[in-house]
Amino acid sequence: MYGYSFPRKPEPGTNRVLVCESQLRHYLDRFPRLGRDRILEVLKLPRASREFVEAELRRLSEAR
Repeated sequence: MYGYSFPRKPEPGTNRVLVCESQLRHYLDRFPRLGRDRILEVLKLPRASREFVEAELRRLSEAR
C-alpha cells in the first residue's frame, strides 16, 4: 500500500502516560480556568502522583 507506515515502537526509556478521559473531565470540572492542554502537561510531569497533580493544578488555577 502506498502512504502507509507501520506504527513506530517507543524509544526504550521514554515515559508513556495513560490518562483516563473521565479523570481528565473531573479535573476540567474542578479547575475550569485551566484548559485541557495545561492539565495534560501537569499529568505528564515525572512525579505526577495524585496529591502532586491536585496541588499543582490548584496552584496554577489560583495564579491565573
